Amino acid sequence: MIEVYLLLKIIVLKIFLFQKHYHHQKRINIFYFSSGFLLSESSVIFNQLECLVNSLTQPTNIQSEQLKVILSNTIRFIVAGNLIESSNRLKDTTNQAKYLTRKMTASSVEAMHSIDELFDKIAAITDIDIMPGVNDPRCHMLPQQPLHPCMFPSSSKRKTTHCLTNPYDFQIGDVRLLGTLGQNLDDIDLQSTIDSRVQILENCLKWSAIAPTCPDTLSCYPYVKNDPFIITDTPHVLFAGKQPKFETRVFQGSNDIQVRLLCIPSFAQSYSCIALNLSTRECYEISFQNETPQLIQ
Repeated sequence: MIEVYLLLKIIVLKIFLFQKHYHHQKRINIFYFSSGFLLSESSVIFNQLECLVNSLTQPTNIQSEQLKVILSNTIRFIVAGNLIESSNRLKDTTNQAKYLTRKMTASSVEAMHSIDELFDKIAAITDIDIMPGVNDPRCHMLPQQPLHPCMFPSSSKRKTTHCLTNPYDFQIGDVRLLGTLGQNLDDIDLQSTIDSRVQILENCLKWSAIAPTCPDTLSCYPYVKNDPFIITDTPHVLFAGKQPKFETRVFQGSNDIQVRLLCIPSFAQSYSCIALNLSTRECYEISFQNETPQLIQ
């Protein structure tokens, strides 16, 4: 008889090691979050995107005073990936000889051209951070590297355009933000019974791991000496893009730690973006479904 012994290794994580003190500011500074444009030749969201751009470039034309204050104080626009639709490839030509398809242009080229025009208008008035997504022309393995500036020939000429990684970790003043496109939440959702995406995001914070399922069920680059997805310093804002709907809450930890959790909805389905007030860490969902932007209460 063969006896099999199972060795269990208990890993103890130090949760919430450190969070820098946040000094409240009187000035209103707004971060704008968007994700999942999923543009293609058949997209029907161009009017909504035009409304989005006009609201940022001409906020004085908006009747709502609260919305006017939010949009006129935007200091950064963050795009959390999935700029183009996954079907933007010439699938019918995959098995054809190259000499038959060499003059054909994938629809993703036109989609990226439209996105470049959109970003160029936004970058003219504020900084824009562009994160790559699963559908975008970048390797899908985490951490995803920045999209090449040549994909944005017009907007990349501006110093306010920044092509960044996914996950994205950055700090503005005293506020530290950490976020992903949302693959980490999608992968956990497939393997758990948790029905709230913001709860999954909170669990990642408690586990001190932004992508706990890497590399088992979520692809990532091989690392030997360290895990780049471990959260060593607790952020003030933790966000995830391309989520089914907008969800948010404030996590209260020990030692007066507070973290704003944000699930950014896919723009192609929700027609909405999220505005975050860095001074108060309050957030607002703004809909662009109609001709004029509206705050969703």
